[in-house]
Amino acid sequence: ALTFADTNNDLHGRGPRAFDYLYPYIDYLVPSYEEGVYITGEQDPEKMAAFFLEKGAGHVLVKMGAKGSFFMDCSESFYTPAFDVVPVNTTGCGDNFIAGFMHGILKGWSHREAALFANGTGGLNSQGIGASLYVRSEAHVLEFMKTHRQKERA
Repeated sequence: ALTFADTNNDLHGRGPRAFDYLYPYIDYLVPSYEEGVYITGEQDPEKMAAFFLEKGAGHVLVKMGAKGSFFMDCSESFYTPAFDVVPVNTTGCGDNFIAGFMHGILKGWSHREAALFANGTGGLNSQGIGASLYVRSEAHVLEFMKTHRQKERA
C-alpha cells in the first residue's frame, strides 16, 4: 500500500511540529506552498521539500498554484510549470491536483509524468465552476494538456 498525505491549514492551532511523528509513514507528502512555509519556516520549495524528506517522508510534491509544482525525493528533483490558463474558479484545484498525481502514480507513471498530469488536472479544474464536477476523466485531462501550453518557469 502507498500512503499519500495532502496537508491542510492548522485549523486547531496544534503548531507546525504537531505531525512530525507521521512523516516516516508517508510515501507521498503533498503540501501547498503556503502550508509548507507554515510547517517548515522555509520560503524555498527545495528547502521545504528537503525538510520533509529529512523528517522521513518518502517523496514530496509541493503545490505552487499558478507557478506549478516542485517534486523531490532521494533520487530526483524537478519543477513542473503550470498550464497557461486564466482561471474561472480555483475552488478544488489543489484537491484535483493531488487526485491527478495519485492517478498517475497508481497507473505506474514516472514522477515527472504524474506531476505533469497533476498540473493538468488542477489547471483543467480551474476552467469550471465548483470543486469537483468539471474534471470528467483521464481523457478529458489529457485533451486539456494537448490544447494548453505550459507556462515558462518563473
